Amino acid sequence: MTELEVATVASGMVVEPDREALAARISPPGPDARAAIAEACARSAGAHADDILRLGWEAVAERSWGRC
Repeated sequence: MTELEVATVASGMVVEPDREALAARISPPGPDARAAIAEACARSAGAHADDILRLGWEAVAERSWGRC
């Protein structure tokens, strides 16, 4: 039994079928994905900047959990 299989049994959660699949899943995003992530962050910051300045980061962050 591999360490991955042991962890799966211990946690009760199947993460990936093998180490290669797990490594692919958790590997850093490529250049295209990084650009998309940066664009999404910039859009979100622009959309919420006024609220962050007016209400504070913590209030805006707390409020955002209700939108998920």
